[in-house]
Amino acid sequence: MATTYWAGSNSNDFFDSKNWSTSDSPQNYHEDNISGVTVNGTTQPSVAVVDTPSTAQIQSLTIGDQGTLKITAQNCSDDTSNVFAVQSFQIFNGGNIIVDTPSHVDLGQFNEIGGSLTIENNHGNVKLDYDRLSGNGTLNLVNSTLGSEANPISVDNAMNVHLKCDSTLYAGFYADGASVTFDDGTRNTLVLNGNESTVNTALYNVSDKSQFAINGANGVVPTSANYVENKDGTYSLVVNVGDNKTLTLNDIHVADGFKPGATTITKDAAGDYLISEADSSKPSGHHPDHNGGSCTPNTHHHHDHSDHGWNGHHAQGSSCEPSHGYSNVCDHHGNVSHWAFGHHSAGFSGNSCGTSFAGSTSNVWAQIIKHDFFGYSSSYGSAFSGCGGYSDFNSHCISGSSHAAFGNFADHASSGQHANAWASASHDHGFKCFS
Repeated sequence: MATTYWAGSNSNDFFDSKNWSTSDSPQNYHEDNISGVTVNGTTQPSVAVVDTPSTAQIQSLTIGDQGTLKITAQNCSDDTSNVFAVQSFQIFNGGNIIVDTPSHVDLGQFNEIGGSLTIENNHGNVKLDYDRLSGNGTLNLVNSTLGSEANPISVDNAMNVHLKCDSTLYAGFYADGASVTFDDGTRNTLVLNGNESTVNTALYNVSDKSQFAINGANGVVPTSANYVENKDGTYSLVVNVGDNKTLTLNDIHVADGFKPGATTITKDAAGDYLISEADSSKPSGHHPDHNGGSCTPNTHHHHDHSDHGWNGHHAQGSSCEPSHGYSNVCDHHGNVSHWAFGHHSAGFSGNSCGTSFAGSTSNVWAQIIKHDFFGYSSSYGSAFSGCGGYSDFNSHCISGSSHAAFGNFADHASSGQHANAWASASHDHGFKCFS
């Protein structure tokens, strides 16, 4: 069957036919290949971007050395259709697929990963039809959840996993990867099947913020868990699961300065059994609503996949800045547009607004850029929020007034009314902001 190769001669748009060697749509070929492009004997990186939702399924996708596919397209929060779908994919060493969207993405039935698969700012909406990742490459989860109680992901025992910024991996039976590395500054969770006897996966950089859980859907009920120091300086976590059975994680490498202590076991809202540090002076967190790290200012619900405004944005001092710092909202006709905060306003560091946004000025904590398709030229926010904070605001009240939480809000209304208050009010169609 025919293959088309990425040239990127017109733009970085994956669906632009002019960017492919055949000058035809990538949906029309058995295989789409994105690899580095050789120019004057030197291989240059190639980056293709999916920034527009498409319901058409790609048959087969190959990411070669120095090739990158980045998926950033977003649907409205109540739209569960896929923004991108592929039947199968393979990533060679040096290749990358980056999923950076809260929306639904279907990565198909078959995969082989020698490079890296990175999922950012997505809580449970990336689907693998066979619930399996194969290969010896790397899985990176950043502010994301992969898998669920009902559909855990079997990770090849040759793959390496990295968890950062409030991430959760639901692992399959004896299928946790060769290693799992935790970011020791943020809350991250590895959910185990629970029916294993010994887990040999190397667990690196484990700290007081690292959490282990037993999948509650499998009928395993842990009664106690204890850390034991091994002769080589590593640790084992021995979990009693009833009927004189134990589950042992026998290769735990702790972060510098951390010494495991007593543990507690709690059943969370999802029905999983969370094993946490018992020391109350340490951040406790809560799975599946992790908020113990510095990545996100709000609580994430892995089983509530709606995408309200704050999703993916980060609080002061975060080391986990989003790549584009915005989310979509929809008007009453289903039209999508964006809001964002950013620039280098005091309190947030380094976030930048998308190029399609209207001009804006921010003060102290945050800025909100209003919906550019309504034709607004600017909006101003100061203090903690500048957009009807945590409640409704009116996106196109020409003469109405709007109120903002913790600060001022100018809505580009003809009357130019300004207000600051604790709630919000609008006199037209309401939009949710920070809710």
